[in-house]
Amino acid sequence: MNHRALGAGIAVACLTTSAATAALAFGTAPSHPRSGDGAQTRTVTVHPVWVTPTDLPQMVRESTAVVEGTVTSVEAGAPIVQPPRPGVPLGAVPEIPTQRIGVRVDRVVSGAVSGSDIVVFQTGGQRSDGVRVLAEGDPPFAVGAKQMLFLAPRGDGTYLHFGPAGRFEIDTRRTLRPPPDPAHGGDPVDLPPAVAQRVDGRGTDDLGVTVKELTR
Repeated sequence: MNHRALGAGIAVACLTTSAATAALAFGTAPSHPRSGDGAQTRTVTVHPVWVTPTDLPQMVRESTAVVEGTVTSVEAGAPIVQPPRPGVPLGAVPEIPTQRIGVRVDRVVSGAVSGSDIVVFQTGGQRSDGVRVLAEGDPPFAVGAKQMLFLAPRGDGTYLHFGPAGRFEIDTRRTLRPPPDPAHGGDPVDLPPAVAQRVDGRGTDDLGVTVKELTR
């Protein structure tokens, strides 16, 4: 993924935490139908510009917590409604859906979270007009999936993970991998190189030792 604003019809949403700012500049790709359950759903891919840490030490420093967890629920959140902006056609990006991801915290690797069950904020989901919105670099969460998340609080009781760099799936061998991205045909999420070199393919316990060393 190129970390830049793409295309026409750009909308902006700034999701600010005390530890970092994830500023998302959205360019929309052409919508296309996808089949499912005998019907077709229009899908739009948005291309965020993730303002996130570019290497593991920075990501650890700016996270208030690193956790292993299991996704327990995926629910629609309040949409981000876009105000009219000069040069952007009215209705080009009328709203950006969001989701509330319920996560059971299985292990706190570093830092602290508010409890054994937390809610992670995610951009994307289904709009009120039925269009499905995918955020490039941050694919939908699946209930039951095990994740390692680098988190910071949003100020409303939910947490924000650091974009493509701050989220890894844990496989049955407890190895960390970037999640598959449907915005790229199911290929793994494109990580910043310095993060990929130190995280992709490592075991959770091994990375946990590194994370703790970086917090000393």
